[in-house]
Amino acid sequence: MKKIFIVVVILLLFINQSHAQIDWKLYEETNISSEINGSIKNGQIFKTLSGNIYEITDYVYLYEYEYSPRVIVLRSGDVYKLSIDGFEDDILCRKLNSNSSGKELNIKTQTPKAFESYITSDFEGYEIGNIYVLSNDQIWEQTEFYTWVWVWSMPKVLIYETNGMYKMKFDQIEHAVTIKRIK
Repeated sequence: MKKIFIVVVILLLFINQSHAQIDWKLYEETNISSEINGSIKNGQIFKTLSGNIYEITDYVYLYEYEYSPRVIVLRSGDVYKLSIDGFEDDILCRKLNSNSSGKELNIKTQTPKAFESYITSDFEGYEIGNIYVLSNDQIWEQTEFYTWVWVWSMPKVLIYETNGMYKMKFDQIEHAVTIKRIK
C-alpha cells in the first residue's frame, strides 16, 4: 500500500511539473459573448465576442455569475487556457472552430466541426428522435435519451463535434444533446 501511495505522489508531482513547463502564448483578449449564470463544468461551451468557440476540458465544477466577462485566452499547441474576469482559477479548454473561415470540416461527413444556425420551426425542447431542420438546409436527429421542454420560435443553436460525435446546444438550455446528421 505504501509503494502505491509513493508512486501516485511521484506521478502527481510529474504531472504538475509538466503542466508548469507549458509555454503559454497570448492568443486573444476579448469577452464572453453572453452571461455566465450558474455551474461551470467539463464539456461546457463558451463563445467569445471574437467568434471563437471553446469547450471546457478541465475537470472543474464552479458556480459563477458574470455578464459578458473579459477573457484572456492563452494557447499552447492545441490546448487553450481561459482566464475569465471574476473566476479564481484559469480553465483548460479546446477550441472548436478553426482560425480561418470558421469552417474546419470533419473529413468523413464534410460537416463543419462547429457552427451556429437556426432551427427553422418552433423548437419544443429536446426529445430523443426529434428531427431538427436548420436554416442552412441541414437536418439532424437527436440520438440522446434526454428530454427538456422549452418552446421557442426559430432559436439559434450551436452544433459542434466532440469525441467523434456531434452535439447540439440551444442557448437557453445548459445541456447539449447528441445528434446525428440526416441530410
